Amino acid sequence: MKIAYLTDNLLGTKGNGVTSQALTWAKALRNNGIQVDLISSWSGIDAKDYDLFHLFGSGGVWYYDTAKALRNLEIPAVWSPICDDIINPKLQRLKSFVAFPKIQCFSYPYIRSKAYGIFDRIFVRSKYEADYLKIAYGADPGKMDLIPLAMSYDFELPVVPKENFCFHMSFLYQSRKNVIRLVEAAKKYNFQLVLAGTTGTEEEFAPLKNAIGDAPNIKMLGYVSEEEKLALYQKAKVFALPSISEGVGIVALDAAHFGCGIVVTQIGGPKEYYGRYGYQVDPYDIDSIGHSVLSAIENPQQPQVKKYVDEHYSQKKVTDMLIDSYKKVIRE
Repeated sequence: MKIAYLTDNLLGTKGNGVTSQALTWAKALRNNGIQVDLISSWSGIDAKDYDLFHLFGSGGVWYYDTAKALRNLEIPAVWSPICDDIINPKLQRLKSFVAFPKIQCFSYPYIRSKAYGIFDRIFVRSKYEADYLKIAYGADPGKMDLIPLAMSYDFELPVVPKENFCFHMSFLYQSRKNVIRLVEAAKKYNFQLVLAGTTGTEEEFAPLKNAIGDAPNIKMLGYVSEEEKLALYQKAKVFALPSISEGVGIVALDAAHFGCGIVVTQIGGPKEYYGRYGYQVDPYDIDSIGHSVLSAIENPQQPQVKKYVDEHYSQKKVTDMLIDSYKKVIRE
């Protein structure tokens, strides 16, 4: 099997979720003896050399045109749209009808809705994403395969006593990560909070820095090495992901694998990854965040949540699902 991967993340931004998902799957497939080539406009390929094309990203005209060209060549194509939208899907659906073909003027949702009809399969990461695409863009549920993301690690760490702190790691300055409300919850409910990740520019970081102030129970680490990150997973009793907008949140999935209790946003798809073992929060409510973090610290569910994610989201399990879907598309 020979697969071509394409993404719209032309700058290859470090940490970009689209690129990360594509690279993770490419590595896993290669480990299973499948050839995966990362294609760019400079590659000079012959499309007919490939059994299947897999496109990643939210997409627009380029996705529509690429899928149409591949269909004309009778080459199977699948799409991982990686849709993290939280705007009302019915409003998005109305936008998808905005088009003036005579003057070549189309709304972005219109192009996306047309593209969904051309691909052979759509790969979604959660039921939330599948339902959203159906309502917002009229995508056919019969053409969707739910391929969840796998945890990043396939090894265990030595078990050490957990410490009573809540860990969070992300692009800390991004408003969608909701870190300021997490900080306010830590201050109000007096739990220990450790923050790690990218802080952005001085201007971008200023609101979070001001929110933390001189709070003695909040530790700001900024960017950490891989070794430091693993040590934090190993020691933290809880990992919190109270995002306003989040596709999956691999960092939380990894934290669960290493024995952290999980506090997760009730918005979007992330909550689906923890069965009944994650504490769900209203990300706009500081009290909801604070109560849930305290509950997770005082009444930990680490063994259950770890067992659940290890059974459902191992790299082997997800890779097998991906390969099976590819084979079905190629046979069709």
